[in-house]
Amino acid sequence: MIWMRSVGQIFVRFGLMVLKKYLVMVPFTFDILLSSELFAQIEYKLNDVIKSELLNLMVECILYRGNNGIINGISTQLKRYLVTNKTLAKALFNTIVDISEDEMRRHLYNAKRVSLKDASYEYAPNMQKPPDWIEKKCVQSGIPLYKKKWGEIVKEFLIKGKEKDYSSWTIDKCEIETLCYATNCGLDFKDRDFTYIFSQLFPTLIRCCKIREHYEFLDYSSKREVIHFLAQYLTTQKDIEDALDIMFRSIDFTDITRDGVEVFIEIGAYFLLTYFDGHKNLDSRRLIEHNIFKIEECILKLSEGWVKQELSRMLLFVFSLDILWKI
Repeated sequence: MIWMRSVGQIFVRFGLMVLKKYLVMVPFTFDILLSSELFAQIEYKLNDVIKSELLNLMVECILYRGNNGIINGISTQLKRYLVTNKTLAKALFNTIVDISEDEMRRHLYNAKRVSLKDASYEYAPNMQKPPDWIEKKCVQSGIPLYKKKWGEIVKEFLIKGKEKDYSSWTIDKCEIETLCYATNCGLDFKDRDFTYIFSQLFPTLIRCCKIREHYEFLDYSSKREVIHFLAQYLTTQKDIEDALDIMFRSIDFTDITRDGVEVFIEIGAYFLLTYFDGHKNLDSRRLIEHNIFKIEECILKLSEGWVKQELSRMLLFVFSLDILWKI
């Protein structure tokens, strides 16, 4: 058994080395599918230093926003593994939520620095581009920057397994761009805290789409995390009432913009493509057909108008090239 543990330690050390090389863009040959085995080693007794490194790299993989296909593939393997390890999934979810709160504290700290120079400046959280530009001026003037607490957060929530209290939580405490990544940590609407967070996140995301420059504080990679989660949920679960409640009953469709509608269209594009690709999987097709009828019921209840007409595209295989390219 001691020999087996030492082999596991060596495997994890090698895997960590490979992941670190990819994260700093150093070419290396590695089978992406092996990364799921690497992440599964967290279930076994590991050296404290190695365990800490592995957990920190999981956070980096979840929060990765680049376009490197290999890193994205490794991140996908991690997300699939987390579905099988709910304890780790909840700890990682709490970690990402707390990191998003830390990011908002940094923005508020920077906003206060700006207001000291310009009394008329006001920062609206998750409604405008954060004043990160002030950090360069602070460095030049010798003013201390906000010290991120990511290390402490990972240690408390992920390594020590501290529970997070959501009794007084509101989305204004979080940076929405980072919070979006918490949706793919392996949890779903069976978890009460996840449901509570998502019930505030999705309507806020749709409201952000009303702002013309929302891409300056909510990039597409972050929006895609939410879109991908809902699309996956709608194609794999039969009981989708919680998702539909948030998608259709928590949104003010009289005040939605085309950018907000496009979020729904992309969700529909994902699960309809899954339907057509699964022509040999009859059970999967029946499930998606069942859910399509559920979504249709929600759309039919909306008031007549352009929004209802546009949302009907969720159920039709007619998407723009732009939508298909994003998928």
